[in-house]
Amino acid sequence: MTSCPSPVHSPDGFAVRGNRAVLSRRDHNQRTVELVHAELDGGGWAVTSRRRIEVSGRVVLRCGQGRDGVLWLRTGDTWLRTRA
Repeated sequence: MTSCPSPVHSPDGFAVRGNRAVLSRRDHNQRTVELVHAELDGGGWAVTSRRRIEVSGRVVLRCGQGRDGVLWLRTGDTWLRTRA
């Protein structure tokens, strides 16, 4: 077992596949989410991309559910899917 610091402060969602990961961080009571893609490079996570997306509804607490390298985000009554 190993542990590495997260490249995102207080992430809401996390999904990993191999050495790649996607993390989400919501903007409280807003209609935006920050998505961060990262790769594990020996000593920790290196961010490969970072983007803020507008979504159709308010992003709720614990909005991200990760499984098998896919992160599902719940915004309002919509589910969005992104791969690690």
